[in-house]
Amino acid sequence: MIELLIVIIILSALAALALPAYFASTERSRRQEAIASLSATRESQMRFYALGKVYSLTLAGLDFDPSNTANDPPGSNRHYTYAMGGGPTTSAYTVVATRNGVDGGNGTDTVTINQAGTIT
Repeated sequence: MIELLIVIIILSALAALALPAYFASTERSRRQEAIASLSATRESQMRFYALGKVYSLTLAGLDFDPSNTANDPPGSNRHYTYAMGGGPTTSAYTVVATRNGVDGGNGTDTVTINQAGTIT
């Protein structure tokens, strides 16, 4: 009986050390997902700009809209919501990805990209 108790204590200690690292790793991968979507959005803005020498004022006006969930596979969850930020103009824009509450998200972390490709 003592041996079982010792094994349970050891496993609990290992889990206490491993779980925070696991959660941090999954959040980093979800952030990379947002960065990939933002980069694709910037490329779409560049194509839009090449056609008319102005940037789109909405995500819906682009050939890639990360806020459109119509083509998502059934049962999939998005970890970020996407929107144009800071009053976009025809010569500058910022796209903001905000972490939502899906799968333990805090709903406040943001990732942004602007027309220069600067990711913050």
